[in-house]
Amino acid sequence: YWPRRKFLRYPGTIKARFLPPIPPGLDKEEFMRRLIGETEAACDQMLIEAAQAPNPPPMPPTALKRLAELGAAAKT
Repeated sequence: YWPRRKFLRYPGTIKARFLPPIPPGLDKEEFMRRLIGETEAACDQMLIEAAQAPNPPPMPPTALKRLAELGAAAKT
């Protein structure tokens, strides 16, 4: 993990998640609702996992704010 515009580097593993496909044929509003909802839910889950890891990366203020909204605390 490395922050933008900084030379600092942090050890760790980058994780990605492939979500199930959204079925074809949905109208634009339903497609976008599902796309945003499923993506945000997966991102929230991965953020919580990263924050609660034994050696979490430094979290930017936006991530800390989202963790507070989710009721999850980051390890410090």
